[in-house]
Amino acid sequence: MTRILVRFAGVFLALSGALSVWATGAGPNLVATKTDNVGGATTLGSSWTWTITVTNNGPAPAVFTIGQLVFSDSLPSNNIAYSEDPGSGTSAAFVEGYNSGVTTTNPFGNAVNCQLSGSDVWNCYAFGTVTIDGTSSPTPGSITVTIEFATATAPGTFTNPGCSVDPGHLVQSVSNTCNSDTVVVTGGVTSGNGAPFQIRYVSNLDVGDSVIDISNDGQSQPPSYGIGTSGGTNLCVGVYTFDANEELQSCCACLVTPNGLASLSAQAINATSLTGEKPTSLVVKLLAWSTTAGASSTAPPGTPAPPTSSSCNPATPGTLAAGMHAWGTTIHQLPVGNRSTYTVSETEFSPAALSAAEYAHITQSCEFNQINGSAQSGQCKGCASGGQ
Repeated sequence: MTRILVRFAGVFLALSGALSVWATGAGPNLVATKTDNVGGATTLGSSWTWTITVTNNGPAPAVFTIGQLVFSDSLPSNNIAYSEDPGSGTSAAFVEGYNSGVTTTNPFGNAVNCQLSGSDVWNCYAFGTVTIDGTSSPTPGSITVTIEFATATAPGTFTNPGCSVDPGHLVQSVSNTCNSDTVVVTGGVTSGNGAPFQIRYVSNLDVGDSVIDISNDGQSQPPSYGIGTSGGTNLCVGVYTFDANEELQSCCACLVTPNGLASLSAQAINATSLTGEKPTSLVVKLLAWSTTAGASSTAPPGTPAPPTSSSCNPATPGTLAAGMHAWGTTIHQLPVGNRSTYTVSETEFSPAALSAAEYAHITQSCEFNQINGSAQSGQCKGCASGGQ
C-alpha cells in the first residue's frame, strides 16, 4: 500500500489507502460533458434535451454503493418547463445508458436513478452497487443520462450552468464539474396556418365597427389523439391592441376550445382603452398558448398579474402553441366617387415572428395596464362565444 506524507499545521501526517491513490493519480477520475440536441438554438414551441456523459478517465474503477450520489445537475427554471413528453404534461423524465465498462448489481439493469429535486436540480443516485471501470480496463466506463424534455414558455436564452460529479467526494479527492450548455430560443412558428403569434389592423373605427373571429383547429391536442405537438386541448388567445403611436391601449384573453369559435368587437376594445381615447385605427396582435380545460375565458378586469382565478392571463402567457386561426373585418373608404362611401373587407390575420424583446414588451405593457387601469381601463372584456 502506498503511503504519503502530508504537512498540516507543521505536522507531517501519514496517509494511506484511498487518499494515496488520489495523490498519486492512480485513482478514478470522473469527468462529465454536457450537450444539447438542437445545436444551441431552437424555436418557441419546440422541445430539446440535455445529455450528460460521465466518463472515468482515471486508471482505477469508481465504485458507488446503492443510494450514493453520482452527480447532480442544476437546470434553468425561469420560463421553462420539463416533461416526460412535450404534450403529456407529466413530470420530467430521464433516459439512461451506459457502456460495457459499467456494471451494476441492480436486477433491472439500471446504473443510476435520477430524481428532480424541486423544479431545477437533477440528482442521480447509484441504483445498486455501480462500478465504472477506469483506463486500466479494456473499456473505460461511461454513463449517459438524457434529461427529457425542456420546453421554453417564452423566447430567451436558457443556460444549464453545469453539473457536479461525485459531489460527496466518495470516490475521488475533489468533485469534478462539467461544462455549461446554452440554448437560445427564438420566436417559433412564423409562417403557415395556426402560428401562435399573428397580427392585423383595423381602421375607420369612427365610421363603424370591425370584428375579430378566432378559432382553434385542434392541432394542440395531446399526443394520445395521434395529432398535435404540445399543450392541452384548449388555447388561450391573448389580444393586445396598439394605437398608431405604438401605445398599448387594451389587452385581454379569450379561451378558444378545439373547433370552437369566439369573437370580439374592435369598438368594444376601444371603449376600454387605457388613455380614455378612442383611436380610429388599431394594430391587433394575437398570441396563443396552451391551457387546461378549466381555465376561465379572461382575467377579471383590474386583476394584477398573475391573477389567481384564471390561467388565461395575457400578462403571463403559458407555453405558446399552434392551432390559432383568426379573421378580421375592417372598413375602407372607397378611392373614387363619393368620399363618404365606405366598404368592408375581411382577411385572415398574418403570422409574425416573435422576438424575446417583443414578447417582453407586450406582456409587460399588459401587466402595467392590469395594475394601473383601476379595473376600468386598459383591459378589454374578452370574447363572446360564436362569430360576429
